[in-house]
Amino acid sequence: MNKARLLPLVLLLVAASWNAMAADGPSPTEKPGPQKSGFYDFWQLSPDDSSGVGTLPQTANCFIGPSTQPAAYAGNFLLDCDGETPHNETTIVVDPNNPNHVVGGFHSYRLFFNGATVVERVVAAAASTFDGGQTWHEVIPPVTPYQFTGDPALAFDSNGRLFYSNIADHEGPGGNFTGPSVVVASSNDGGVTWSNPVTVASGHTAITHSVGFGPNIFNDKEYIAADANGSSPFHDRLYVTWTRFAQFFSPTASFFASPINVAVSDDGVN
Repeated sequence: MNKARLLPLVLLLVAASWNAMAADGPSPTEKPGPQKSGFYDFWQLSPDDSSGVGTLPQTANCFIGPSTQPAAYAGNFLLDCDGETPHNETTIVVDPNNPNHVVGGFHSYRLFFNGATVVERVVAAAASTFDGGQTWHEVIPPVTPYQFTGDPALAFDSNGRLFYSNIADHEGPGGNFTGPSVVVASSNDGGVTWSNPVTVASGHTAITHSVGFGPNIFNDKEYIAADANGSSPFHDRLYVTWTRFAQFFSPTASFFASPINVAVSDDGVN
């Protein structure tokens, strides 16, 4: 057979076979996909959902219980009171002396207005339960003297004293932000009230800066733990770790380093 006639015939047979296979097999649309959760579309909130934009005041605190829960959460507890906005970087810790006492931490995205300009700030919130999760109390711990906190981590010592580590920074001129510092706050009442943050390690210069400035110190991804070993000579000592990103760039020299640092404290203050 002429090759010029053979090729169209082969293509015709392949197409016919493919159509027959498609006709015999199930259509992809016939198989239902997994059920979507109640959080997949924030643009079409149900009447059960709140629509706040995270405008909690600085001293915000609120109480959460079964009566406040949107039906869309289907048994999962909503721990914040500032609307359907993102909340991430979660952490949770259980009181070693009381398993019904649990404290969680997370980012709260809040909006402020500078004239007609909307300014978004992130602060670390805390939510405490003393009844095994039946009710919760959310608070925004103080951030003074900083304006932002984030990357939360929590730890209890053996006496039930609570410690909350974060990175924190200031808003600088021209929309820049200072290199984040590592900070720790403490609570003596289980997470209801908090101290101002204590600076463990300071950042340096702005996150966005001109060539020739520096070195820039960006502290990030801190974590905190307490020595719970009763026989340890360092019983209840606190340990905070973080990555210290250091960089410097100029027309004639540059360097970059990211060592993991650690700081210790026996009281959460020094």
